[in-house]
Formats: sequence, structure tokens, C-alpha cells
Amino acid sequence: MESSLVEAKVYHALENLPKAKGALTSVRTLQNSIYVPPLLQADIEFMAGLIAADEKDYILAYSNFYESFEGYRAMKAQDKAGHAHKFLLFSKVMNKEPEDALNLMNSAISLPYKGRS
Repeated sequence: MESSLVEAKVYHALENLPKAKGALTSVRTLQNSIYVPPLLQADIEFMAGLIAADEKDYILAYSNFYESFEGYRAMKAQDKAGHAHKFLLFSKVMNKEPEDALNLMNSAISLPYKGRS
């Protein structure tokens, strides 16, 4: 499972989106048949969000980033949650929804992630 996720990350880094999507599909197929720890589930959703954003599907990207954000928050992985939060904002801005991004920045859920970065 983790090797397929690493494979998806490598293909994504090499900008080979078809192979990255294929590897991610393999991971998601495995995810449905075995137990996957919540932190790994959040990593999978984050990777799916990156691929969706590269394909300019910012609505799907936002959904994936939100799922990863919630997973990281639930597991108390604050650094990863903060990173996912930035991508939530990125998705809203790229989808030409700056008002939603501003509302998200000013929401109570964003308070722990406010700062210079």
C-alpha cells in the first residue's frame, strides 16, 4: 500500500500525471479491501488533492484537501494539517472563489494555522 503511494508521489514529482493517477487508483483499490490507518488515509487524500489540482479540478482538489486536513487534525498532526490548510486556501483561490478563501481564513477552524506562512 505505502509503496504504491510512494510510486504515485514519485510519478507526480516527475510530472507524469497518468502514471501518478494509476498508482493512486491502485492505492485506493487496496484501501477499500484492508484496514488503513487514519494518518495514511489522510496522506492518500492529500496526494489525490495534488493530482486533482494539477488537472485543474479545484473543486475535487478542495474536497480531497479538506478530507486530509480533517484526518491530520484528528490525528493531532498539526504540521501536516497546517500544510493541508494552505492547499485548501489555494484551491479556493484557483477556483476563483477568493471570498470563500477569506471566509475560510477567518473561520474558527483556521485559528491554529494563522501565521506568517
